[in-house]
Amino acid sequence: EAKTEQLFDAKDYNAAYGLNQRRYDMLKDDAIIMHPGPINRGVEWDGDLVEAP
Repeated sequence: EAKTEQLFDAKDYNAAYGLNQRRYDMLKDDAIIMHPGPINRGVEWDGDLVEAP
């Protein structure tokens, strides 16, 4: 049986687990961020960070 109940809405998920600017700023300069894609902008990553250097 498929589970249909969501534990988080997109905003709550992003706040708890997503890559946001605050978390990005804490990374070391040589950090490598990997994601298998496609990225869910605004959920897994803040939209502005998708194109970040």
